[in-house]
Amino acid sequence: MTFEEWFAGVVSPGTPPLIPGWLRQKFGKLFLSTIGFALDIVSQYTRAAVVYRLPSYAPSDALPYVGDGRSIDRYFADTNGTYRDRVKAAWDLWFIAGSKQRLLDCMAEQGYENVRLYSYRDLGGYVPDRWAGWFSAFWIFVGPPTDVVADGTWGDAGTWDDIVPGHHGAPAGPGVWDANGINFYEVQQFRKAIKKWKIAHEICAEIVFCSGEVWEDVMPWNSGTWDDTAESVRLLATE
Repeated sequence: MTFEEWFAGVVSPGTPPLIPGWLRQKFGKLFLSTIGFALDIVSQYTRAAVVYRLPSYAPSDALPYVGDGRSIDRYFADTNGTYRDRVKAAWDLWFIAGSKQRLLDCMAEQGYENVRLYSYRDLGGYVPDRWAGWFSAFWIFVGPPTDVVADGTWGDAGTWDDIVPGHHGAPAGPGVWDANGINFYEVQQFRKAIKKWKIAHEICAEIVFCSGEVWEDVMPWNSGTWDDTAESVRLLATE
């Protein structure tokens, strides 16, 4: 029974009405029905507010707010289904936050395949000079398939305001200096994700997009030439 019915004096057969008879006349019934209708609206929206906080039942337009409450970001590559599943698994994801596996998983969730993570120790300290002595640093390598390649030559025709098509669901956006096949929005997304999921005392030095020819051979940072298509693209993860 709704509040509107109850205030209007509607009762089950054999049950005495709770509303006095003088209020169940024409005008009194209209007055109380209006109050009951307002309470029904409040009850309906209160029930929805409680249910929609549950990711399994939240409508698509409410899901981002539920995700924000669990600090689970939606990536460009996400569908409503994949994002809903991750929001539902928020407890499990935060339980392994700071682990190598969680960092690899967050890159996969953004659409990057064949991702590996190397620590300073894994690389035997053989790192670019700027990172020498950073024992807490680590690098994320993205191997093929990847559309991210080096710019090519210093004299290419690119401009600062190049608009680069998005990948993995990302919108088109400004290009990135010294890299083709990726735009500013994509870079900002994985920088934010890595910062969120990495262990607090470590720092991600660079994200390295490699061609197939240099994927396994991670040591010779200075190998190749400017025009070499096998040259990896190194993007700072801390900007």
